[in-house]
Amino acid sequence: MTKYEAECLCKHINNFKFLFSIVFWYDLLNQINPVSKLMQKVNFDISAALKLLERLLMYFTNLRSNDDEAFEKFILEATELAKEIDVEPVIEHSQGRILARRVRRNFSYENVDEPINDPKDPKLHLKVNFFNFILDVAINRVTERFEQLKEHNDIFLFLYEIEKIKIMTRNELIKHCADLQLVLTDGDSAYINGIEMADELTVLTTMVQSNLSPIEILKFVINTGDFAPNGYRLSGLAMIAIEHELAEQLNDVDVVKDFANTKARKCNFNK
Repeated sequence: MTKYEAECLCKHINNFKFLFSIVFWYDLLNQINPVSKLMQKVNFDISAALKLLERLLMYFTNLRSNDDEAFEKFILEATELAKEIDVEPVIEHSQGRILARRVRRNFSYENVDEPINDPKDPKLHLKVNFFNFILDVAINRVTERFEQLKEHNDIFLFLYEIEKIKIMTRNELIKHCADLQLVLTDGDSAYINGIEMADELTVLTTMVQSNLSPIEILKFVINTGDFAPNGYRLSGLAMIAIEHELAEQLNDVDVVKDFANTKARKCNFNK
């Protein structure tokens, strides 16, 4: 049985479509890897991650917009690889075991490719049902991440840049703090007061060095929040700093497990 499975595996690997998929996936994953590594860090730079995601999204979008040219480029690379390992660079038609799925479109003007299963044109079949399909999925996933991170960045970015706070007008600072208050409001309960936080940030800029990281500033607020000049208390900033410390102590696995145990239906399968 093992020998038969090995022979079947060898047959599938010794195939030009498989080589094409390797070349294509290698390129995609090589572009995704730097972004993935950065976003897995505990203290990653949101602005830097946002720029990398935007660059990645642009790369995928360009491939999809110029799909004919991009597809031929990967075909050429796969052909070179096929010659090195003595595989005939011919795209054979095969139905495959995976059915093409519909991809959600973000905009009405985006292309919609109908699944193609024409034995007379296996190259077009590979382009539409594999190449374009994978790119559409990748673009949708990266777009979702990009929009989520951008929304967070637009709200919290001003807290990361003490130097810019120093040159902001009071109205600009109050607007940023008011937007943050709106996000941190649950029903009738607000975690911070926007105007008070604007005053606290103004005081904080006179107390800290410009080269401190956001984490260092949060620790500074916790340690010196009650000792600000003129008896001013940094209560709103201290609340954010304390919640940051508590969040670091949370175990994601335990939280998900507790949530699942609470929400999951109790089914007795022994009846």
